[in-house]
Amino acid sequence: MGFWKILPVDVGYRVLLDDFGGVVGLKEVLDGICGLVNSSLYGDLMFVSLDNIKDPDVKMGHDEELSLLEKCAFDNLSNFPLRLPFTPLVGIKDFLVVYSFIASFYYLRLGHKLDLEERNKVFYSDTATRILLLLEDFDSTMETPEPTSEFFKKLGKVKWADSRSKDLFNRVTDLGFKVMDRKLGSKYSISLSVNENAFILLLSGCGAVLDGRDRISMDDVVRAYNMYFKLLNTNITRLM
Repeated sequence: MGFWKILPVDVGYRVLLDDFGGVVGLKEVLDGICGLVNSSLYGDLMFVSLDNIKDPDVKMGHDEELSLLEKCAFDNLSNFPLRLPFTPLVGIKDFLVVYSFIASFYYLRLGHKLDLEERNKVFYSDTATRILLLLEDFDSTMETPEPTSEFFKKLGKVKWADSRSKDLFNRVTDLGFKVMDRKLGSKYSISLSVNENAFILLLSGCGAVLDGRDRISMDDVVRAYNMYFKLLNTNITRLM
């Protein structure tokens, strides 16, 4: 749909609703994307990089033993560095984005750079596991599921349910970029946009697997966005 790329934001918003009007919750997702420009936390998130959120003597990566979640992911997800038509839809690079967002939100909520103990919580607390295996219930009192190789084997094999599901994902993410670019111009972080897209894809894939499917539907994409909005509005420090 080549003309989509040149549509103004307000027209693109209406066209999306016209083309996907039967998707429950889509309007709320689009309204949520447009509302991000008014979020002070989101504004701060655009200026966060993993190099500036930690004490100088603390590495953001870690050389210690992998958590069970990481081990299951690294053992079963593709580490191919590029996203190409013949490669798995969800790979290890997409998985690692969950830690980028946890670290960024943790840093912003704490209001100071992460020390070693706080960095370790990013990787070794249950937060990442709860986000990926409980989705919108990540902050509930539900017991934390144990990560399994089987889950990540299935996650590494998910595909789009159909062309419309893929088209919805691409057009919603593109609308999000255009909204932020129009409002913020050069202040908007391209790297944040790329990480958001990977995170939404990861959450969409997790939703499909958790529901016993190997295909990502339009409903999975809507669910993933709602999960992202909820995470953005949660004080993550109480989960760490």
